[in-house]
Amino acid sequence: MWSRGLRTAHLWTRRTLIGGTAAFHLAESNEKSDQKLKLEETTQHRNMGVFTRKVESDADKTLLNVRLYQYQTCPFCCKVRAVLDYYGFNYDIIEVNPITKKEIQFSPHYKKVPILVTGDKTEDAEILVESSLIVSILSTFLHRTNSSLNEIQQFYPQLDSVDPKTNKKIIQYPNKYFIMFDDKDQLHSDKQIVQKSREEREWREWIDSHFIHLISPNVYRTFQESLATFQWFSEVGRWKEAFTLWERLVAVYLGATAMFIISKRLKKRHNIDNERDALVNACNLWLSALGDRPFLGGDQPNLADLELYGAMNSFYGCQAFKEMKDRSRIGEWFERMKNAVGSRSGSALLAQRCQYVVQVDCSSQPESQYLYPNQNFSLFEMEVPYDLSEYFKESPIERLDATTLRRLNPRKCWPVQKTIDRMGALSAEVDLPSLSITSWLTSVRHNPNLFLQLTLSFYPYAFDVFRVSVFHFTVNRQSSIIIGLLKVGYKCLYLMDSAMRTFKTTPLCILDFYVHNTLQRRGNGHALFEYMLKHQKSSAEKIAIDKPSESLLQFMNKFYRLANPLWQPTNFVVYEAFFDNAKEYDKVFDNDDDDTIKHSSSSKTEALLYDEEREKTQRARRSDTVAGLMCSDTGSSSPPTVRASAAPDTPKGRKNTRDFGHQSIW
Repeated sequence: MWSRGLRTAHLWTRRTLIGGTAAFHLAESNEKSDQKLKLEETTQHRNMGVFTRKVESDADKTLLNVRLYQYQTCPFCCKVRAVLDYYGFNYDIIEVNPITKKEIQFSPHYKKVPILVTGDKTEDAEILVESSLIVSILSTFLHRTNSSLNEIQQFYPQLDSVDPKTNKKIIQYPNKYFIMFDDKDQLHSDKQIVQKSREEREWREWIDSHFIHLISPNVYRTFQESLATFQWFSEVGRWKEAFTLWERLVAVYLGATAMFIISKRLKKRHNIDNERDALVNACNLWLSALGDRPFLGGDQPNLADLELYGAMNSFYGCQAFKEMKDRSRIGEWFERMKNAVGSRSGSALLAQRCQYVVQVDCSSQPESQYLYPNQNFSLFEMEVPYDLSEYFKESPIERLDATTLRRLNPRKCWPVQKTIDRMGALSAEVDLPSLSITSWLTSVRHNPNLFLQLTLSFYPYAFDVFRVSVFHFTVNRQSSIIIGLLKVGYKCLYLMDSAMRTFKTTPLCILDFYVHNTLQRRGNGHALFEYMLKHQKSSAEKIAIDKPSESLLQFMNKFYRLANPLWQPTNFVVYEAFFDNAKEYDKVFDNDDDDTIKHSSSSKTEALLYDEEREKTQRARRSDTVAGLMCSDTGSSSPPTVRASAAPDTPKGRKNTRDFGHQSIW
């Protein structure tokens, strides 16, 4: 029974990841700093957890809506918090219940912390896991100003393998310590930058593989220290507010007992003779790497500085931390790091990423809006140097069909033409989604059933009309921002359902659908799609989609519950509900150029009559052909016949094959 209890304690405590936090630096407010930090209590409930604390900074205008799911004293979580605080990100802290883990039920395959989530809703969220990978992605996000988080994640591929001893799946990210800089040529040409990056990666790996393993044997060295550590964690981690009474008691007493036993095993596993000496030696090794520099990164901390500071912060207030400061000079570096993180010294880099964003105070608008006045920002790929509010009505979505485009006067034609061409070029450059190339000429030359939908944000109407989006974009009275484009038209298609039955129909087709990546997942695409359905008096399941991307298929599943797409040989996609009440196509059909079905197999009599009409049409057409005029008997009333093909082994057949490539020239 005792061994079973220890195993239970072991499993439970591994979930707690050493208990509650030393998050004192979050509660402190630096009045001398230009960047403010507010730590607010809230009882607001959302889909992905309870926001126990909120950290706000004036430097963050990225609108990432970051949520950090964590255990307060986990050294890996403390690493991520140190990076977020240093650069000045806004983020919410969600304390995860170590027993039920109900706060991270949205992540069925990854049950460890930290988990960093961005986005407004659960289904729209970008989920980042593994502390070192999170830190690298955030740093890359700051350096690559033209890349979104979704694009940056593609730089860090996942490698799956199986542990031969335990036969368990292992997930690794081989390049998780690398930062993907934007200017590769400059990076490779500057040897000093390359050397600093290599040094940073080596020490970050050392922190994960060596230093963090020294924490547990030191803070749980004796049972008294272990119990005092958990009581301290309960106090600074605010467990009284986050968990129930029995959960706190279990966490403190059972956790202290279990971690005391586990620390002995960790000490043996990592060949630690004296845990205090090993911790002090690790600090001295770090100080020797610093040399005369205040930080490993030089005048400013780098990621290795931040991660080590976060790891040390996880046991701040414990006896081990006090002895570590007394026996080494690490305290001086720790205080410098504390001041750098507390004053948001890295917020300049975040401000550089957001330098095109300024806050606007409009007395007539209750909600603040954001302006992006610099065209170098990626969003301004969608800026056109025309005030389109002069040409279109005061509406967030404008419908343009071929008739409307032809009727534009010359003064209006040029700006609209440039706008459509710009949107078509952007849509063709990306895969999310890139369905077809849209241009002014193709839009004008097509039949009137083909039309464009553009989401426009006009000046000065940006504060009033576009309510379907989270916020509006505008630049000045001479410019406009095109947020999205939706191009639809009618096409005659031969479609097959899941039972391989053929249908001939002319449905409404999605030909091009594009929303800029900085404006996705904010309701813009959905509002655009809903406007089109309402205008066309159609429904989502009755639409065919031309070469849809994976993101567009997810869009249809998310908003319209349309799953299991049926791919057609023509690369169109429809859904099973498309064929409800549809008439099956009869293969005995007219070969005319007419696109409508003239025959249905409802009865044999109708089929025979149809065959007679079809034969008359065929005869009339053959009489007008060159073969009919040359080979027919002019005095005969019988229809002309086409000359028979010559046999391949005859002289005529061989001559035809030599001259024309086949036996019959007709």
